[in-house]
Amino acid sequence: WANNAIYPISGVPLLSPEIITAIKLPLLVILAIGLILEVGYKELSINDFFKTITTMRCCRYILLCYCLSCILILLYCCGNSNNLQLVTITSAGNIIYLLWFNRKSLRKVQLVLQVLPRLALVLSIFLLLIIVFAAFGPSFGRNSDSEEDDYYFNSFSQSMWSVFVATTSSTWPNQI
Repeated sequence: WANNAIYPISGVPLLSPEIITAIKLPLLVILAIGLILEVGYKELSINDFFKTITTMRCCRYILLCYCLSCILILLYCCGNSNNLQLVTITSAGNIIYLLWFNRKSLRKVQLVLQVLPRLALVLSIFLLLIIVFAAFGPSFGRNSDSEEDDYYFNSFSQSMWSVFVATTSSTWPNQI
């Protein structure tokens, strides 16, 4: 475990696990208190917690359990210096907190997730068209004596690339 490592993309040096724990522990405690208040809002007893389980309530419980487990991992790492690598595990779910407490961001992610099936359908139809036209390309190219047809439709993969470039009106890498 090297404390002088850097983030690969940005080149920013990593903080030591002790500093990360000192920064994260108070923030996670505040988040846990906020989640407990949010979970406990309008429930008078423990029995009311599980009376009507909704999707949002399940998400609150899961997020609260994740927050409490991160706190326990950080406390364990404070007492045991051999397992400082566990500190980095607590960073994996930070985006979940951002999405949960900033509901506008959560709504934007939900909108993107609603669009993804339609986008996947359009992309699959586009890919199907490319495959069909690329399958016929080599057979049409073999009938002509042009060297360009042999270059663009020499194999199935080459013809798929050529059809893709032609359908997207792309000139990179100046093939067509």
